[in-house]
Amino acid sequence: MKIQLIRNATMRISYAGEVILTDPMLAEKGAYRGFMDRENLVNPTAELKTTLDEITKNVTSVLVSHTHIPAKGAGGPSDHFDQVAVSKLKKDLPILTQPSDVKGLENAGFVNVHAIEESLDYKEITVKRFIGRHADIDALLPLVGDSSAYMLKSQDEPSIFWTGDTLLTEKMKKYLLDEKPDLVIVHAGGAELPIDAEGNMSQLVMHADDTIEIAKLLPDAKIIAVHMESLDHCPVTRQELRMKAEKNQVLNIIIPEDGEIVCL
Repeated sequence: MKIQLIRNATMRISYAGEVILTDPMLAEKGAYRGFMDRENLVNPTAELKTTLDEITKNVTSVLVSHTHIPAKGAGGPSDHFDQVAVSKLKKDLPILTQPSDVKGLENAGFVNVHAIEESLDYKEITVKRFIGRHADIDALLPLVGDSSAYMLKSQDEPSIFWTGDTLLTEKMKKYLLDEKPDLVIVHAGGAELPIDAEGNMSQLVMHADDTIEIAKLLPDAKIIAVHMESLDHCPVTRQELRMKAEKNQVLNIIIPEDGEIVCL
């Protein structure tokens, strides 16, 4: 098995004979308005390290945590399934996603979209869905929408739990302890949004401390931290996470650079 971090939450996962592309955000640096700076084109904040052809080569399916594509159209600049992905990916490519995103993807032209309610067997892989919590304020949940985590299992392969965009809840901690995945991919960038004029923020995904807590919770697992240094509302840096992991004597966190391939 190998995982290549493309950028943000976009990865190429080679697993059980499949090449799975996740949460494709494929635009060039600075293509979209920021989440913090709504007036200027700042996102993504990092360039792609590989070409679009290299990213999509031999991809057999797409696994999506959430899209931010509305059900009635292709939508605006999504950081998990953007307009470049909509135009670049083959429309008959199998897409596995949460039920609430099926209609939006179909309206965007995709004809092979599979909803994962609780579990889905796809070729040699079983994908189980865990419903995440994408904001710490209830009033924001309808705005940010649903986001799903997934457990991937296949014979003779390590099990993978991909958190997607979520907070680290007690429910998720219990799930991780019950399932004991071999590998956890964490969205560790600490995404946040301002909620008032005083500068108070709402947390949308895990911070560095949450990633370290997962690593301590599952000391025998490998933890791969992604979704960092790619968007203007994700303040956690790779260096910050490295320093906190070292301070806490946590040795099972892997922090790949964009374009880097991790073999396991």
